[in-house]
Amino acid sequence: MDERGFIVSLDAVLGLLVILIIIGTLSFHSNPISNPAYTENKIMAQDIMEIMAILEPYPGEGSLLEKMAGIMDEGNCNQTSQNQAGLLATIFLDKTYPDINYNLTEINHLKGNTLCANAPMQDAANINSAQRNWKGYTFQLYVWY
Repeated sequence: MDERGFIVSLDAVLGLLVILIIIGTLSFHSNPISNPAYTENKIMAQDIMEIMAILEPYPGEGSLLEKMAGIMDEGNCNQTSQNQAGLLATIFLDKTYPDINYNLTEINHLKGNTLCANAPMQDAANINSAQRNWKGYTFQLYVWY
């Protein structure tokens, strides 16, 4: 009797183990955010915009986004002020994140004009973005690998 009960219990445990493995495999493959590239890009875009909103490249002159908004404000968003603001962002992005592709636009005053970019977006398969608003200027950063 004892041997028969042990075999039945072992059979039940092995059956449950097989079911748990199948459920675990199915749930892992059905997770749409399990792609590490997606997660990394999303975090990267948010992190970069946060740093640009906080970082003061020139102490006493405000954050990078504040400086860019100030330059465009002073120049009434003319092409020269857009180029200067884009150059500030390009220097920061190329120096700090040399391995990423990016496109920084202003979507409030410039209606989506690109301030700076280092690669075309049309061929990218996985683009993530983040936005920050500073002094009425809404900056949108697109990031991909």
